Amino acid sequence: MNYQPWVGREILLTVVLGVSAVSSASVNAQKIYRYVDENGNTIYAQQLPHGVTGEEVRPKFRSVPTKEAMVQLKELSRRANPERRAPDYAAQRAEQIERVAEAEKQNCERAQKNLEILNTSARVRVADSGGNLVYLDDEGRTAKVSETRQNIQTFCK
Repeated sequence: MNYQPWVGREILLTVVLGVSAVSSASVNAQKIYRYVDENGNTIYAQQLPHGVTGEEVRPKFRSVPTKEAMVQLKELSRRANPERRAPDYAAQRAEQIERVAEAEKQNCERAQKNLEILNTSARVRVADSGGNLVYLDDEGRTAKVSETRQNIQTFCK
């Protein structure tokens, strides 16, 4: 789970601002023309077609400090996505604690069931390291009982 979605957005905005600042120098060097085509549509282009008259458009740039630009971008983003709110970390943490408690409850129940099987069954089979089922001898059963009791102490609180 990603608990810091706004960090990624801020980094992205910073990169966009940096790229736009670097590319703005090349944009200023290129000329932009406006003309009206034969259908009456206003067209903007970097070059005028042959035989067409038009006028050069000079974009108005103003220098904005990076910090101010970040504030403006955050405000625009907030206005564009009003339903998007800052994440509720307390609710996420409570949900995580609830999931852990549920997993511990399941582990506790499983450990108690395993102990009951170990104590009541005459022969118990377990999977070995190769995945094959083998019967526990007395020494193996004692070790499993000890391990299961430790799991009960850990998970049954």
